[in-house]
Amino acid sequence: MYIFQIIDGLTTGGAEQLQVTFANEAKKRGFKLAVISLDDGSNSQYLEQLRALDVPVYFFPTKRILDWKNLLSILRLIRMEKPDILHAHLTYAYIIGSLVAFFAGIPIVATLHSTGFAPNLGVRTAWAEKFALRHLTHQVIACGPAVAQHYKQTVKKDDSVLIIPNAVDIKQVGMSPQECEKMRRQIAGEVNRFVIISVGRLVPSKGYDDLLDAFSILRLSTPNAFLAIAGSGNYKSAMEQKIKDLKLSSSVNLLDWRTDIPLLLAVSDMFVLASHWEGLPIAVLEAMSAGLPVLATDVSDNAWAIGDTGITVPPHQPELLAAAMKELVSDPARCKTLGLAARIRIEEKFNPSDWFDKIVSAYQGVLN
Repeated sequence: MYIFQIIDGLTTGGAEQLQVTFANEAKKRGFKLAVISLDDGSNSQYLEQLRALDVPVYFFPTKRILDWKNLLSILRLIRMEKPDILHAHLTYAYIIGSLVAFFAGIPIVATLHSTGFAPNLGVRTAWAEKFALRHLTHQVIACGPAVAQHYKQTVKKDDSVLIIPNAVDIKQVGMSPQECEKMRRQIAGEVNRFVIISVGRLVPSKGYDDLLDAFSILRLSTPNAFLAIAGSGNYKSAMEQKIKDLKLSSSVNLLDWRTDIPLLLAVSDMFVLASHWEGLPIAVLEAMSAGLPVLATDVSDNAWAIGDTGITVPPHQPELLAAAMKELVSDPARCKTLGLAARIRIEEKFNPSDWFDKIVSAYQGVLN
């Protein structure tokens, strides 16, 4: 089977990271794979990883969806390569991929990654996405039940939306005690602080204002706590100002985007995600795979993914988030128990091998 993936871009994000997870599994099984990215590649965080897996990546910078020259260029590539199936991820890819697949005469599958819609894309783009998913896509996949339910009225297919949960690798991080201490000093300045970590794009929808407010409350009773935030985005300057305003500069570290997330998770004590909306966050699954207790807002598929291996609280409520953080910080034994249970849950329900097999099964259902 020759598979083409098409995605809005390869910058930081869960859908983008899954391209590498998919490529790893495809290579193990001998599948031929290529990726189309609808950005210019200048900030592609996963390009080198894909190339290391011998995956060709084609860039078609797209500023307007109905850029006919761009569409024709993608169509020529598809007709030349003759893949068996096209798999689309994110809004522009749903629309452009569906049009290209239609004219190329190949089936297209789309994976839905979130319950939110970026407001800057506009009403017409939302309508075009809905049309593509409802009328041009052969199979729609959702990364979790909440995402599937959110899009149920949009898709309206007799065979419904297929739920295939996201996946992450269980990475064995080999670090000596000395290496752990060195990294904890780099992150928090001291070895013995309780390190809370959050990972994600620095955008308002990730709830960082709520997280910082909650951490400010926590610090009143738990001065030993330290917050590390790994990610990049256009909200960084606003976050830096808020950290100054809350007088948290000595207790919060903005780490920017990192390539060593597994190492950061391995030396942290707890993971927190304060998002206002999500899909099934890869960051949550990665934290669980690292054996960390997870505290997340009860949005989209967070609670479903975490199960009884962590805690969820309502979004937009810093006081409740602070109370839950204090609950875990005050009980190291419970943190360890939750973390071990989280790792087992990832191995059983969110492993890449099963995930890839389910996606290939969906492909085969379309092709047959």
